[in-house]
Amino acid sequence: MINPVNMWGLGSRRIELESDRYILHVDRVASTMDTARKLLSKGDRQVLAVAAGFQTKGRGRRGGAWVAPPDSCLLITYFLPPTPSATFDAQQISFAAGVAVAQAITSATDGEITPKLKWPNDVIVGNKKIAGVLIEIATGVEPDQIVPLVGIGINVNVPEFPADIADVATSIELETGLLCDVNSLEEIVRKNLLMLAEEGWQEVLSLWRSYDATTGIRYTMDHEGNRVEGIAVGISDSGALQLRVGDTILETVAATSSAG
Repeated sequence: MINPVNMWGLGSRRIELESDRYILHVDRVASTMDTARKLLSKGDRQVLAVAAGFQTKGRGRRGGAWVAPPDSCLLITYFLPPTPSATFDAQQISFAAGVAVAQAITSATDGEITPKLKWPNDVIVGNKKIAGVLIEIATGVEPDQIVPLVGIGINVNVPEFPADIADVATSIELETGLLCDVNSLEEIVRKNLLMLAEEGWQEVLSLWRSYDATTGIRYTMDHEGNRVEGIAVGISDSGALQLRVGDTILETVAATSSAG
């Protein structure tokens, strides 16, 4: 019989939590998000998250690759409680996850790092990305239900980045000169995320705005069949990006910043 843990790969292990749930940690995996989907499809209701020391096919927003040296980052996908598909709000979950990560980094570094958030889901220090969030969904346990999957990647103990991204990426180690315990950071992220996922939209939006550094960033978006470029002037009460394009303020839920 195949061991239900070892079937996921060498170095896989369960990290038991007080809630009678567990985190599956795999030393090397293609994608924590994809592994999370497989676990869910097999009916495992006790798993809370899938974490990895290294991803070979990790992905970021818009399908971009997530680059991270082995055992240097927090790479994890959390399962949130099943929710009716009709009430699922990806924007709210994305904002809640961004706030949870920013709070956790500040806490783990004793306030030495105070990240900001760039719409829609980048966690930045200065003008460099230190973490990102990816929201996907999976089929729930009941009809008309879905399970929100929250993928989080945080650059933790990364001493340097490849030349092609060195000017846009940073890590906790680069910002502080110190190593950070990834497991302790994960625990803070998890507690923050689960708490914020239960908050109402207005509370989440207010917290997100307190970290917002989007204003002034240049974005491009589709408008009436054309690609247009504008300057961010804020975030609407629905979480949409507000761009000034010429003399007009446009709102969008899909735009690309000049820094990616």
